[in-house]
Amino acid sequence: MSFIVVDKSWLQSLSDINVLKEIALKHRIVVTDILLYEISTTFDKSKKLSCFNKLLKLHNALEFLPNTGYIIRKEMRLPVVQHELEHKLYPRDLYPSFYEGLSKLADKNAKSGNIYNALYYNHFENKDVAFLKKIGSCISNYFPEIRRLKSGENKDTINKIIKAIGCDEGIVKSFYKNIYRISDVVHGINMFPPVELLSKKWALFRHVQVYLIAAIIYVGKYGDGNILIQSKKFGHDSVDYEYIISGALANGIATKDKLVKEIFTVCCPDGIIYS
Repeated sequence: MSFIVVDKSWLQSLSDINVLKEIALKHRIVVTDILLYEISTTFDKSKKLSCFNKLLKLHNALEFLPNTGYIIRKEMRLPVVQHELEHKLYPRDLYPSFYEGLSKLADKNAKSGNIYNALYYNHFENKDVAFLKKIGSCISNYFPEIRRLKSGENKDTINKIIKAIGCDEGIVKSFYKNIYRISDVVHGINMFPPVELLSKKWALFRHVQVYLIAAIIYVGKYGDGNILIQSKKFGHDSVDYEYIISGALANGIATKDKLVKEIFTVCCPDGIIYS
């Protein structure tokens, strides 16, 4: 059975739970760390409870997926990595804990603290701005055709590059060698997997691909060299990129977000989208 990653925009807009039940007949519903985090940090309590209750009603159809940072660290640590999505999911023996957690989060009378807010804050909110600036600073060196491009100029060139990044693994692998060589000092990591090992099944590959596409989109919107705006946008949109990377690994996503659909379609032209 295939998998569908669900994002908050889609889940929150869902007015008929039967729609989710229909999808669950065909797919396993993937609940990501970022989804739990986003729901947990929703200011509107009624919307928060509604989202958790929707998931709880379909608990038998749910799978749980760690954040992409955890998956990437695991890929870098293990000598042999199994790349099918089922091997990236949280182990099934943790399911009772997730079910208990959902039950408490969906209970309006529960007094338990918001564990997801505290647990994932550092991963999702405290971004490495230096690393993001390095992506923006070297993008036009790698793609000279966008050098000194002004905001809104030459959209055909921007779209051509974005499409190429989506279909040509070689472009992503080549950029991977450049950006991670530059960023070693930033992250304090001395060794990344050889580029020859990477494929679309790696979270690390999808991470590079998605952020590379995003960098090109930002050049198209804000012009080349506008590093301050680009780094802020990377930080602001990083939650969306979590969904896209996870969705690309599953080859399926349910979202209402325009940017998420745009980049997912580029990365997975044969992927499944529910919108």
